[in-house]
Amino acid sequence: MWKDSLLAQKIVKIDYSVHFVALALLVFNILTINSVDLIDWDEGVFALQAKWLATFGLQGKPFNFQTPPLFPALVALFFKIFGTHDIVPRAISIVFSFLTLYLLYFFVRDLFTEKEAVYATILFAITEFFLFFSGSGLSDAFFLFIFLLSLYLFIQAVRQNRIGKYLLATLFVTVAFYTKYSSIMLIFILFILGMTDRNSNKKMVIISNLIPVILFIPYLYLFIRLVGISGISSRHLHLLGFNHLKFLYYIIAFGLIPGILSLVYIFSAFTRLTYEDRIILTIILIYLLGLGFYYPYFRLAYPLIPFLSILASRFFTTIINRRYRVIILTVSIIVSLWSASDTLTYTSKVPEEIGSLSRRYTKENRVNYLITAVPPNINFYIPGSLTIQEGSDWFRLGKRFPCVILSRKILKKEEVLFRPGEQIIIIYSSIFDALEKELSPLIKQAKLLNEINFIDAPVYYKDIFNPLRNRPQNYRFYLLTLKEPFIYKVWSLSFLPGINVFYQE
Repeated sequence: MWKDSLLAQKIVKIDYSVHFVALALLVFNILTINSVDLIDWDEGVFALQAKWLATFGLQGKPFNFQTPPLFPALVALFFKIFGTHDIVPRAISIVFSFLTLYLLYFFVRDLFTEKEAVYATILFAITEFFLFFSGSGLSDAFFLFIFLLSLYLFIQAVRQNRIGKYLLATLFVTVAFYTKYSSIMLIFILFILGMTDRNSNKKMVIISNLIPVILFIPYLYLFIRLVGISGISSRHLHLLGFNHLKFLYYIIAFGLIPGILSLVYIFSAFTRLTYEDRIILTIILIYLLGLGFYYPYFRLAYPLIPFLSILASRFFTTIINRRYRVIILTVSIIVSLWSASDTLTYTSKVPEEIGSLSRRYTKENRVNYLITAVPPNINFYIPGSLTIQEGSDWFRLGKRFPCVILSRKILKKEEVLFRPGEQIIIIYSSIFDALEKELSPLIKQAKLLNEINFIDAPVYYKDIFNPLRNRPQNYRFYLLTLKEPFIYKVWSLSFLPGINVFYQE
C-alpha cells in the first residue's frame, strides 16, 4: 500500500516541483521564442505603438487609447535598449509568466499550505491559457502578474493589519489600472473583501480603492478629451451584454483541468468551505460577474485561471485520498498538455515573410508607396514609414499635438501625390473582405506577384465566439502601374478605414 513514497513526498516540495515547472517553462519559451512572429492583431497594435514611442514618432503608430498606455510604454523602453525586434514583447511575457508561477506559489502557501501551493502552481502552468500567454507579445502575462500581486498584498495587509502593505497594494492596483481596463474589477474585489473582513482597517480599505481611481482620472480626462464621449461609446457600448456563459466556455476550453476540478471541489465541500476558500471563491465570482457583461474576448478570462487552480488544488488535498493524488495529477498533466498540444507545437513566420517580400518587391520595382489592407501585426513588419491620412484620428490628434505627426508624410484629400506611370505595391488580406469591392477594379489591372496563406494560432480556432475564426488569412501581393483613370481611385482608397499607406524614399 502506497502512503508516502519518495515521489509523493517530493511532489509537494518547492525545490523539486515549482522550480522544475518554472525552469521547464523558461527553457521551453527561450528555445521557441524565435519560432513565432507577432500573430495577434493586438500584438501588432502594442508593437506599433511601442515602436512609435521608442523612435519618438519616426516609426510605428501613436497611442490610440485602445488600452491603457503602460504595456506599450514598457515595450518601448526595451525597444529603445535592444532595438525594435518582435522578440522583445514576448520576452517580457516570458519573464512575468516565470515570476507569476512563484507569486502564485507564495500566494497559496500563505493562505493554505505548501501542498496546495505546489498543486495550484502545477495546475495553472499546464493550462493552455498559461502556455499561450507566457510566450505571446500581448499584455496579459504582465497584467496577470500585477493583478495577482495586488490581491496578494491586499490580503496580506488585511490579515496582518499593516498600512505599508495596504499602500503597496494601492500602488499595484494603480499599475493594473494603467495596464488593462478590466482592472476595474479589482476595485470591487478589494472593497468587498476588505469591508466584509471584521479585522480589516476599513479606513485603509477605502483609501486603497479610492487612490487608484483618483490617480487614473488624468488618463480618463485625456481619453474623454481626445477620443470623445461619442468615440468611447462607439468603441464599447455595443460590446455590452450578458456573456457570462460564454466566459465559462473559455474556462473549459483553455483551462480544462482547473475549471472542472474547482467545480468538483466547490460542490463536494460546499458546506465545509473554509474562510480562505470563500476569499478565493469571492474573487472568482466578482470578476466573472462583472466580466460577463462585456464582449467575450477570451483574453479577459485569463485572470480567473490561477484562482480556479487554487480551488482545484484543494480538491487534491481535501477530497482525494493521498495514495491517488500523484496518479490523478499525472493524468491531469497529460490531459492538459494533450488538449494544448496544438498551441505548444504551433509555429509561424508568415508575418515576417510578408515583410521580407515587401522589401524585396519595393526594391526590385523602385516603389515609393506601398498600400496595405492587413492586420496590425503584419503592418509591424512592412518597410517604410506610415503616412497619415487627412481626417484620420491620428491626423486630428496631430492638430492638437503637432509632435504626434512630426516628420510624417500627410496624405491630403485635395492633393494627389500619385503620378501616371508610377508603380505601387498593394498587399491585401482576404480577412478584409469588406474592402474587396473597392480593391477589385484595381487588382484586375495589377500584376499578382505572390500569394501566401497564414494559419492562425490554434487558440483562435477554439474561440467559437470569434467572428474571424473561420475566415482564412490569404495575403496577395500586387504590382500596379498607375494609369490616369485609376489614379484618383487609388487615392480615394488610401483614405478608407483599414487601409494603410507606407512611404519610402
